[in-house]
Amino acid sequence: MNKTLLLGLIIIIFMLCASLFGKYVAPHDLNESAQVSSNGGELIVPPSPPSKDHPLGTDKYGYDILAKLLAGLKYTIFVSVPVAFSRTAIGRPLVHIAETYLAAFEGKLPDPFRAGNCAHSRLDRAVRDSEHFRRRY
Repeated sequence: MNKTLLLGLIIIIFMLCASLFGKYVAPHDLNESAQVSSNGGELIVPPSPPSKDHPLGTDKYGYDILAKLLAGLKYTIFVSVPVAFSRTAIGRPLVHIAETYLAAFEGKLPDPFRAGNCAHSRLDRAVRDSEHFRRRY
């Protein structure tokens, strides 16, 4: 079993669960803000440092940072994943076209566009080398 793959899957599953269910496990509501309080003669004013009540502290308006992070995580995940897939869906065919049809311009194009020197080719070469390395050792 590939340990790196397993660790990556665990992190992704954790992030997806946190983005979907984060608002239910957040210690405070997004609209709840910490007010000015006193603790044995000491005045506590937002922003407050991490404490038992606010694990990541509060911002300058008194809102819980952990609640804000968990609320914003779903937007980050569900915007970045489609962007990553669309970059792959658009970029992979373009790199393939550049490698296939621009090979006639070998030596006339800048380095990133030369056939065999595209990111796609380097990725394929790295995968082949790692498979060879695993078989050999």
